[in-house]
Amino acid sequence: MSASEIYKFYNDQNVFITGGSGFVGKVLIEKLLRSTNVRTIYVLIRPKKECDAQKRFHNIFDNILFEKLKSEQPEFRNRVVPIHGDCTTTNLGISEKDNERLKSEVNIVFHVAAAIFFNQHISTAYAINCKGTENVLSLCKEMSVLKVFIHVSTAYSNCNRPYVDEIIYDTPSKYTQVENLLNRLTLKEARKLTPKLLESWPNTYTFTKALAENLVRDKSGNFRVGIFRPGGVTSTYKEPLENWSDSNSGPNFVIRCASLGYIQIFSATHSRIELVPADLTIAALIATAWDVYCNQDKDKLPIYNYVTSNDNSLTICELFSVVCLQLRNYPSNKAVWVPNFRTVEGSPMVYFFIFCYHMILGLILDFLRLLCFQKPKIFMVMLKTQLIIKDLYYFSVREWNFSNKNVKDMWGQMNEVDKHLFNFDMGSVQWIYYLRNYFKGLRVYLMKETLEAVPEAKTRMKRY
Repeated sequence: MSASEIYKFYNDQNVFITGGSGFVGKVLIEKLLRSTNVRTIYVLIRPKKECDAQKRFHNIFDNILFEKLKSEQPEFRNRVVPIHGDCTTTNLGISEKDNERLKSEVNIVFHVAAAIFFNQHISTAYAINCKGTENVLSLCKEMSVLKVFIHVSTAYSNCNRPYVDEIIYDTPSKYTQVENLLNRLTLKEARKLTPKLLESWPNTYTFTKALAENLVRDKSGNFRVGIFRPGGVTSTYKEPLENWSDSNSGPNFVIRCASLGYIQIFSATHSRIELVPADLTIAALIATAWDVYCNQDKDKLPIYNYVTSNDNSLTICELFSVVCLQLRNYPSNKAVWVPNFRTVEGSPMVYFFIFCYHMILGLILDFLRLLCFQKPKIFMVMLKTQLIIKDLYYFSVREWNFSNKNVKDMWGQMNEVDKHLFNFDMGSVQWIYYLRNYFKGLRVYLMKETLEAVPEAKTRMKRY
């Protein structure tokens, strides 16, 4: 390990992570514990209505993602400390004791927490993505031994531009203007005004992430800062196990619904899609903190566009054509109809006909359920599914050109040991191998269906 510069950078360091209970956050915690010698990881964790903060913290490590770590380092839990709080509240809502501990001990901060739903209410999206970022930065300014702050954004924060460089683009509406406006409006008024606020952005997620980048540029303190922009983060490629994911967003949502029979046709093009496997993404994120601190000028704010199209491109149609071949090999016992998924290339009018097709199919299937004295439910599920698909349509018919010079330069700065320990080279991904096993991973880890149940599901599928 002595030859690894990244390992040296993290050795005996204290790390603070927001968003640790999410998909990306879990993979980040696991990789830091397994591949570095960090002293302590502090995880900001907030309570939910159905689950208090302490239980949510323990649930993180009940996931199969941590099985390899448990076998290699049985005492790893001693290096992880929960910090009860909420990034949307003043001082993150943490106790005075935890506040003082973070201020005096934290060396590295990863701000991962985000509102990721595309059309979340503008006030909620702003509170989490912008105000939450501001609150974390305020705490960072008081950290006496802080080395580096890494803000996790998205490659689509500037999706209103055909070309995205590794720079921060000014937004027409400043984040302060948006905040002042939202403070004066009721929730109903804010929702009504949202289309005007968004301007050329397709949803509140990408808009508020763009605002947050501007905020980071303007309000970062006297410490090194970097912004990491990954593409759509998908299941793991190799580490710590293949094809793991517990995320039901983006392509995972489409594929899961297709396997259940709720999506039969999807409007897409042969445009490039920016998919980045979670384990490679986290390796790049971990390396980013090292690069910002060790290789970048202190006065600069480097941006890292972590995408795939420049090095190992994949189209949307290629993704779904390969993955959906596996739907009948690993059918779901919960399917309401035979998975017969296909993509069609077309205009918004084509999307309208696809919508109508699914609504009619839902009515027919519910009619058949009524004949069998079962409660009708398929139509409503298909309606909700198509409304979510409508939000994805913007991304399924477009492609973008990205600069990723900083990512490539960072890879060039790494020695061979680091390239092995923290491999984020998208050129090393064999898409066919990855995609052939993609749905199998979703079936097991996201849908919680064992492979032993596949023969029964195949028999059930033949009845349709």
